[in-house]
Parts: sequence; C-alpha cells; structure tokens
Amino acid sequence: MTVEHQETPLAMPIEELLSLIEHQSAILIGKSLDNWQAKLTRGRARDEERLKDYYNTISDSIRNKIEFKKMIGDELDLELARIEATNRELERKLLDIQERYAMSVEAWLHSAMIIHLPTVHIQCKLQRKKAKRTVTAVWNPFTKILEPLRCELSGEPVYNFSRSQVRQNYLTDSLKKVIGEIDATKTN
Repeated sequence: MTVEHQETPLAMPIEELLSLIEHQSAILIGKSLDNWQAKLTRGRARDEERLKDYYNTISDSIRNKIEFKKMIGDELDLELARIEATNRELERKLLDIQERYAMSVEAWLHSAMIIHLPTVHIQCKLQRKKAKRTVTAVWNPFTKILEPLRCELSGEPVYNFSRSQVRQNYLTDSLKKVIGEIDATKTN
C-alpha cells in the first residue's frame, strides 16, 4: 500500500505566519523573564541607593569641613572641586550599574512545524433583543475547548466586552464597529 504525499496549502502567507510566530514568541519570552527582570530591578535599585548614600556622605563631610573651618579662597575652591569630582564619580558609577544590570535578549527561529489540525466549525446565531448575528465558533479537538471568537476586522481574540467599555474607549475601533453594526440592526 502506498500513501501519496499531498501538500496542503497554507491558510496565510508564510511571511505573515513568521511575523505572527515572532510576535507571540516575544510575548512568551517577556512573560518568562518577568521574575528575573524584577529581581534585577530590585538589585539595581539597592545598589544605586547604596552608591548614592556613600557618595552623598562624602559630599556632606566635605561641606561640613568647609563650614567648620570657614574656608575661603583657594582652599574653598579646592574643596568645591572635590565635591564636584565626587558627584561626577557618582554619575559614572550609576552608569556602570545601569550597564551591569541591563538585560538584552536575542531570539531567532530555528525551525517551525506546521500542524494541520482538523477543527469543527459551528455556525451560531447570536441574538440580543431584536439584533441577530451569525458567528462561527471553532472547536479545537487538541485543547478540547471552544476557541475565543475573533474580531472580524482585526482578527484579534475577543473574550468579553460591555457597552460601557465602548463608551470609555477601552475597545479597538474595529470592535466598536462590530458593536455599532449590532446596534444599527437593533434600531432598524
């Protein structure tokens, strides 16, 4: 028995698919690094605070010396130059700390596998008062859930929305348009 290899065409262009993979990967990588990044942020804040305390103590002691000895002329200029040098050193050390705690992530796609998963498409009729709309619900047998409905214009998943959110501009223009179409059919 022989099995013929049939190439199934992609539902979207490969460039768009790769762009989608990169976008989703960036989101997942960001989420997985959140805890580590928070740890780095706490460490950087701690080290910056220690440096500021140390160098401010030095500057304060120099100022106290100036006041105590009531310095004037060249001595005063020398001590003020020391304060300025201390402040410059503090700034340099703060930049060093920022570089030390900086995080940079590079990721690239090694390979991708396209899986053709048969799904069940169910035509559903949504009705709110007199407004009716037909939408397609998709059952995914792999995850055993109904996939979230998608905006017809942007393709983004829509989990829930309310009319008050539309008024407060929480939804995208495309969702407002979909809701507006429902309202227009309701008034007719």
